[in-house]
Amino acid sequence: AFTYITENAAKGKNIGLEVESRWKIFDNLSFNSSCALLFAKFTEYENETRDLSDRDQSHAPRWQYSLAPEYHFNSSWSA
Repeated sequence: AFTYITENAAKGKNIGLEVESRWKIFDNLSFNSSCALLFAKFTEYENETRDLSDRDQSHAPRWQYSLAPEYHFNSSWSA
């Protein structure tokens, strides 16, 4: 669970990796995919009431991924 605080942390560390790929199945059909891994932590973060050091940063998901088809109907239309 995260605590809602609108302050700046003293220090944080973010390390991540992202991979993207595209597979062309036919001339007009392909699949796009991506996968990302993120480690986001506060390394120094103290306020008046508590110490939030070594805690995950909010709104920074550990994993993100997507898979999307792409189809070209003709030279000017795609979906």
